[in-house]
Amino acid sequence: ERGRERDHGDGGRESKREREREREGGKEKKGIKRERGRERERQEREEREEKEGKKRKEAKGRKGIDKERERWKEGTKKEKESGRKMNVYYILFCQAIIR
Repeated sequence: ERGRERDHGDGGRESKREREREREGGKEKKGIKRERGRERERQEREEREEKEGKKRKEAKGRKGIDKERERWKEGTKKEKESGRKMNVYYILFCQAIIR
């Protein structure tokens, strides 16, 4: 019986089974800690992915706006050029009538 028990020196004795239970409990705690760590990592990863997704969507939106702006600029350039041409033709037409 003495071999199975460990004397702490303070009079309290602990059986082999109790020590094994403690060890198993420690393993369980480690498992819980790992699980919590994994859960935390997974959550952080999801948050990062969500933020990156929003950034991508914003970038796509900006690209669309930029494209639209470029189209508008091209359109106004063409309108101005065609307007200038019309003015030149109008002036030539008026000059022809006057002559």
